[in-house]
Amino acid sequence: MVGGRETAAEALRDRALGLAVWLKAKGVQPGDRAVLLVPPGPDFTAALLALVWVGAAPVLMDAGQPPAVRRSRLTAAAPAWVVTVPLLAGAWALRLPALIPRLPERPPVGKLLVLPRSVKGDCPPVARPPEGEALMVFTSGTTGAPRGVIHTHGNLGHFLAHVKAVVDGLPVSTYLAETPQQIFYALLMRSTCYLVKGQGQGEERLGRTLALLGERPVEAWFGSPWTWQAWLDRGLPAPEGLRTLIFGSAPVSRPFLRRLTDFLPETVTVRCVYGLTEVGPACWIDGREKAHSAAGGDPVGRPLPAVTLRIEAGEVQVSSPSLAARYMGEGDIGPWLTTGDLGRLDAGGLTLLGRKKDMIIRRSVNLYPGLYEPVLLETLDDAALVGVYDHAAEDERVVLAYVGAEGATGEELGEAAPDHVMRLDALPRAGRQNKVDKGRLRELARERFNIP
Repeated sequence: MVGGRETAAEALRDRALGLAVWLKAKGVQPGDRAVLLVPPGPDFTAALLALVWVGAAPVLMDAGQPPAVRRSRLTAAAPAWVVTVPLLAGAWALRLPALIPRLPERPPVGKLLVLPRSVKGDCPPVARPPEGEALMVFTSGTTGAPRGVIHTHGNLGHFLAHVKAVVDGLPVSTYLAETPQQIFYALLMRSTCYLVKGQGQGEERLGRTLALLGERPVEAWFGSPWTWQAWLDRGLPAPEGLRTLIFGSAPVSRPFLRRLTDFLPETVTVRCVYGLTEVGPACWIDGREKAHSAAGGDPVGRPLPAVTLRIEAGEVQVSSPSLAARYMGEGDIGPWLTTGDLGRLDAGGLTLLGRKKDMIIRRSVNLYPGLYEPVLLETLDDAALVGVYDHAAEDERVVLAYVGAEGATGEELGEAAPDHVMRLDALPRAGRQNKVDKGRLRELARERFNIP
């Protein structure tokens, strides 16, 4: 169900098969890339299934991207087809995106296909070799330049199997999804899925979520920390009937988890997943265990059975049958993915120490923000450490940016104690995972403290 509209599994199947017949009649060939610009809901799901069914490779875009970013990604992906709905096609014909910024522009490449309102038919599946391109999705770009990740039919099956393994044995007969792609988890788990309609985060999204849950209580929620933060700040009661809560790749701090698990009934299982666009779920940890962990850094748990981890020069590397084949315009990824995350492995599993690109080197000492930021979050509302290179001193300055009461110094960090401290109303965040935008923080710090 999306925004009050329900679609039965049989109706979804019939719609997908009818669209598959229609796509083949329009000339869509196996291996063709097709960008899908369809609002979240049954048509999005049916169109995506139909494209995969005929052997095409859907290109998925984040609806919240700025127009310039979306345009550059689409140009680079070079899709053969653009699949959309009549309403959006009509808006393009009238050039409305120039007047309404929230409307996506007509992609600069690809032949336009407008989904028919009604179409029927049956279509045998096209042979899909394991090495064939199945799906393209872009990394968030909050920790580096966005890259187009190409999944094959072979690795995508393992990707979905890992998703299923994360929730294996948990009650998920009905669940709330926060992204359109998560609708496919419902098909995988034979569950009823509810999707909150529209974009937005925090209070805006919470309002729509409350309206939906008021009508349809769910057993499971594939949630995001910022939605739950808003929930807790409002002092709302725990959702009726909730038994399973899954957090994805967005960072989940221990102070937040303690607050959340103290609030939720003990009957609710909380799992925090460490996943990557290229691999899918790699590790998971029980949220109540993590909330009270005394380990330094960010513990993310043990790897899934088919996932292998190693640490090379301090950096986490992942090998898995779910690993995507390659990046768009680049060579093959495998057999090991270098994640860009710093970490350590021990009997308890993987602990993250921050991003490699965020590591600070001051006076020849390596400082890992991910090791110290959890300490700061014990007493501050939000906090981040960044290094800003001082060209005059030829060394990095450590800057603490935080949200909370005045007077924080960071002296408790010892060798990582900051050179400068700046208090902000909110830390800048970006991307679909709402991660701290450390690039922007460096810009703010350089300007405020006149760092040459």
